[in-house]
Amino acid sequence: MQQHRHTPPNPDHFAFSPRSALALLIALVCLLTTLEAHAYRIGGTNPYAGSRREGYMYQEGTKRALELEVHGGFDVVEQGLAAGIRFHIPIVHNGLLPDFNDALYFTVGSDFYWTRWKGIFGVGFGVPLTVLWRLFFTKLFSLGIEVGLNPYVHLRWFSETYNYGFLPVFFVGAVTLHFDITPLLSVMVRLGSPYLSAGVSFRF
Repeated sequence: MQQHRHTPPNPDHFAFSPRSALALLIALVCLLTTLEAHAYRIGGTNPYAGSRREGYMYQEGTKRALELEVHGGFDVVEQGLAAGIRFHIPIVHNGLLPDFNDALYFTVGSDFYWTRWKGIFGVGFGVPLTVLWRLFFTKLFSLGIEVGLNPYVHLRWFSETYNYGFLPVFFVGAVTLHFDITPLLSVMVRLGSPYLSAGVSFRF
């Protein structure tokens, strides 16, 4: 009788590809747009009423609040987990683009990882230092572009096998999606490097 050899699944088949990230981004934008349209239908308000200067897209003298973000995520490179906090400090409250509702934030925080280094899982720690440009398209939805650096330490480096005398710095590049639940609370999704994440932001 012929015996069939069992072939274990190839982990590369389950890797998160750029095409999957794009599909996820499109799905999230569609979901947020649908939720927002439903919210406006219930509230009976029109966010685009009036002229461009009188409407929501431009607000003279807008002051942005300090935001505390708490998130969890997935490292697509090392197939590990990550979590962290970030403080978004407004440095340009309104006005990078003429007649558009946008703002620029300086972001600092801390990230904790459970990821592989040289094939072995362990704890890692990072300090993201970024600039976040937020574009407020509607009253509930905004999109951000984030770039910066993330100094990173993995505890495996302190063992005898993985002892390095330098501190690597990861590049941070991501697109963020924000959907306001209340004036003081929003949910967010970050797609990019160093990991994918989702969480909530509190305004103060």
